[in-house]
Amino acid sequence: MALIGFQKQFAPDVECGIKTQTIRAPRKNPIKVGEILYLYGSLRTKQTRKLKEVVCQSVEEVRITVRLVRVKDNEGKFTHYNCLEYLDQFAKDDGFEGWNEMVEWFTDNHGLPFTGVLIKW
Repeated sequence: MALIGFQKQFAPDVECGIKTQTIRAPRKNPIKVGEILYLYGSLRTKQTRKLKEVVCQSVEEVRITVRLVRVKDNEGKFTHYNCLEYLDQFAKDDGFEGWNEMVEWFTDNHGLPFTGVLIKW
């Protein structure tokens, strides 16, 4: 069981199924494939609410820079997204309007380059 909190701006897309992944910093106790994920909005506030309960489908290492996304699967195989069409789709899967918005958000909130985990459900 893993609890994942989402900012207010992402909660509606998580709840309706548009957002099917999240990118996070590595955890002390990593999330595992097959684990139940409890997805909450506005965690640790009076407005906390459960959005969804899902099963983790994959957990992969991810590195985001201004120009590309590199994903390393559990078998060590790398996939590089460096074409704007693929970067835009990757960003939309994560709840952004497009790649530029995602880059801006990660720059403001984490700094780039960012290395973490890509969790899909």
